[in-house]
Amino acid sequence: MKGSDATVNAYELDEIQRQRERKVYKSDILVNARYTLSVPEQRLILYAISLIKKDDTPNTFYTIDLKDFCNICGISGDSYTYSKRLLDGLHLKRWYAKITPNDPDEETSLSWFNKVKITRGKTIKLRFDDDIFPFIKDLLERYQETGQGYTSYMLQSVLPMKSKYSIRLYEIFKSKIKGDRYVEWFFELDDLKKILECTNYTRYPDFRRKVIEPAIEEINKFSDLLVEYYTTEKRNISRLYFKISRKTKEEIMQAHKDSLTALDGAVHYWDFKQGGDDA
Repeated sequence: MKGSDATVNAYELDEIQRQRERKVYKSDILVNARYTLSVPEQRLILYAISLIKKDDTPNTFYTIDLKDFCNICGISGDSYTYSKRLLDGLHLKRWYAKITPNDPDEETSLSWFNKVKITRGKTIKLRFDDDIFPFIKDLLERYQETGQGYTSYMLQSVLPMKSKYSIRLYEIFKSKIKGDRYVEWFFELDDLKKILECTNYTRYPDFRRKVIEPAIEEINKFSDLLVEYYTTEKRNISRLYFKISRKTKEEIMQAHKDSLTALDGAVHYWDFKQGGDDA
């Protein structure tokens, strides 16, 4: 395995894999919100979310070892430079979500973290924003009790993905299938573009080629889902239909192998400048 700076031993490999198998819990409000993040930014946020524990408070800092984080994500290169530039970009990003229950038309400006500390060559310490924290922690018990209102998945399912749209769409599909084996869902094309923040793709062929097809290819290869899509219109496409199903145990094992192969040093730290596939 190609780590961030040094060779890893068998014990470290086991720990890396254990970290990759952490569960991410995320409110469906966040899953379906309108925002755009690069692939590395999403990896960092999702890994931080996976560290949240039941007794944590909004003041809790989450410490991420830089070397471990790069190894978990299959990143090679200077872990400090990678993380510093990543955090600089993430700090500037704000986005809007409908989080007010009694006013569905009101949108709140949000940021993922309200405090970030970094020690050269060692660790990142992150504290989630007060407005975000309830949607990734306080309602966790409700999910564990009822499975409603939250989406969960294994971190490894998205770590190898290179398109930022793959991760977003995977989360959306997971939020729709929940505990079912198979569901069909549709989106108005304009609504889906707004959720993914890619309204710049005004022509459907470009949106299909740059967003939908690469995302579905990665989801089908690395995750526990199989997704197909279709349209019922020959011209002026306005709606996309998706068939979402869970893989068999054998198919999940193959996806697991493909994921490990892709994470074995396949991503270099300077890829984040393009956000993986930000075209």
